[in-house]
Amino acid sequence: MRGRRRIAVVACALVFVAVVVLGIGANPRYIEELRVGGGYGDPADGGADFEKDGDIYTDGDVTLNNDTTVGDNYAADVVKFDSQVDSLTSLEPSHLFRAVNPNNLVANGDFELWLEGTDTASTGWEEVLSPTVAKETSTVRHSKASMSVTGKTGGNCYVTFSPGDYTRLRGREVTFGCWIYTDTPSKAIVRLGDNVNSYLNVAATQGSTWEFVTITRPISPSATGMYCGVGILQNDPAVTAYFDGAILSKGPEE
Repeated sequence: MRGRRRIAVVACALVFVAVVVLGIGANPRYIEELRVGGGYGDPADGGADFEKDGDIYTDGDVTLNNDTTVGDNYAADVVKFDSQVDSLTSLEPSHLFRAVNPNNLVANGDFELWLEGTDTASTGWEEVLSPTVAKETSTVRHSKASMSVTGKTGGNCYVTFSPGDYTRLRGREVTFGCWIYTDTPSKAIVRLGDNVNSYLNVAATQGSTWEFVTITRPISPSATGMYCGVGILQNDPAVTAYFDGAILSKGPEE
């Protein structure tokens, strides 16, 4: 008798699984959260978490278009933005942490797209006051390319990016950051402005090493534009710097 009951239970379970699996294609089910394997941070074998707010956490690697891999060799370059706070933190290498977060407001912040050519600003970015800009493939922090910017002896110059809908940033604090490599400290900068308040600049202070430089400020409620960017301050001889991994994050609404 017990054997028959067990068979009946197993049969019911198989029917249930079949109904669920076969029904997925015709009637997609929407899952708010998903845990794969043991889940992110599982001490046994790790896994992946897909959160309902769009965040993805995994103990493994993430491969994009069968080309760019985000994993052990990339971990030091991952920057996490927490949409619940107004801060940004550069993460050190760790086998216990991977983060892919959709909150970056900079398009082409990794400077991998050069649709207008390799001797002008990277796609989506704009030259201001005539810097010399080029695609760089040797001195690179992320993936395969960075942006080389050479300044002038007669003045400052910049390469800027403007978020498409800046009005949603009015009255909010934002943080812009970018990796910078230069042999001349205090001349390569990140900057942030909103056409109401004056631009604020923060310079890389280290030489001959990659440094992640950030700037945080509130955007005016009456802003008529919003621009973040990188640049080179006036110097003789002219300074060259390399920029990679630019990220813009917005803080919480007040």
